[in-house]
Amino acid sequence: MARALCGLVVAALAACATTGGGPRSAATRVTLYRDGAFIEEQVEISVDADGVGTLPLIGPAATAELTVDSPDGSVLSWTRLQSQVGDPVSARLGATTVRGRRTAADDAGIGIATDGAVVIVRPEQLAAAPPTLRVVTRARDRKVPLVLRYATDRIGWAAHYTLLDRGGRAQLRGAVTVDNRSGRSWPAAAMAVIDAPLTGGESSATTWAYAHPLSLGPPVELGVERQLIPLGLGAVPVVVRSMLTYDPVTTALDTTIMSTDPELGRVVKAERVDASISVELPPADVLPLPAGPVNVVAIDSSGALAWRGQIGLPGATASAARTVAIAIGTAPEVTGRRQQTMFDFDPARERIVEEIKLTLTNHSHRPVQVVAREHLYRGLCWTLAYYSTPAAAWEGPQQVRMVASVPADGTTTVVYRVVYKQNACPP
Repeated sequence: MARALCGLVVAALAACATTGGGPRSAATRVTLYRDGAFIEEQVEISVDADGVGTLPLIGPAATAELTVDSPDGSVLSWTRLQSQVGDPVSARLGATTVRGRRTAADDAGIGIATDGAVVIVRPEQLAAAPPTLRVVTRARDRKVPLVLRYATDRIGWAAHYTLLDRGGRAQLRGAVTVDNRSGRSWPAAAMAVIDAPLTGGESSATTWAYAHPLSLGPPVELGVERQLIPLGLGAVPVVVRSMLTYDPVTTALDTTIMSTDPELGRVVKAERVDASISVELPPADVLPLPAGPVNVVAIDSSGALAWRGQIGLPGATASAARTVAIAIGTAPEVTGRRQQTMFDFDPARERIVEEIKLTLTNHSHRPVQVVAREHLYRGLCWTLAYYSTPAAAWEGPQQVRMVASVPADGTTTVVYRVVYKQNACPP
């Protein structure tokens, strides 16, 4: 999987640099995924008259599955050399030396079996030489650039944002917190985020995310610690509006596999319409911001701050509108009602057709607009076959919004029909 991803998400690396006395990492790119990181680093090694060179492997490269090549095509073959399971080894842990026999290695490190326990250590903590990469090249008596590629689950991350609202003109600030538990640091790492799993299925949303990494800016030192990397979002246009929202279902009924239960969502008694703040961000293909919490703070003309609440920014997908809302109260003069008006399950075609009617009633003496937010809760494979509003916007894998105008002292109905498929998404 990691090898296939490499061509999609890893950019060309800068030319390598050398130091006296041995190899060092000359350029590194770290691509963060939901469940780990993919690392591509370029190093130089010295090869002898036979074209053979060696490189100590430290950190996650010591235990991960590697691919090795060279930008100039000089690599003929490579082999990982390391101590074998059962060999006597020792490691220095602070003032204590642990001695025993080596056990199998995994992403957590290398095990040393002592008389009473198994102690897990990092490869570089072994008193014996760390695992070594032996490379055979076409070159002779010179330095050769290598590219090492590997994945690790020892680097995690989380995105978070703050929205400063100044009367409808808003500024979005964001950062990514990176937690590097790999035991390895990189002095200059060009970093990017792809809000999708490194391993897993090949859905259309995942494929789209692979092709739209979000760069975290110029290379930074990635240390063995938790660190904050700000996102440069100063020029991002953000529109904030007051709005009324009817969201009777929320995400409570969402399922990822198609549910054939006819009672699911049939009766929803929620009549409340929320007074909300709508936050409109640039489309995901312009700015593929990863999912994360957004703290909303309002600033009045005197500069005083008022906490508005927190909203969740959904993950970026190909056609999702980046619009999120936060409730700040209720609209007592506007109510809603939701009904399932049709349910048809066709087992032979592995298909469900469901029709929903929303009734919005306005008891005030002025017309209003209401955003009807609906959740396509029966599964991830769905399409809207019909909707009565002028438009419907996709807000996420199982969420759409439709805007309805409700006259003063009047009622408006919104009807939509959705088709679910069991084993293949509708076209």
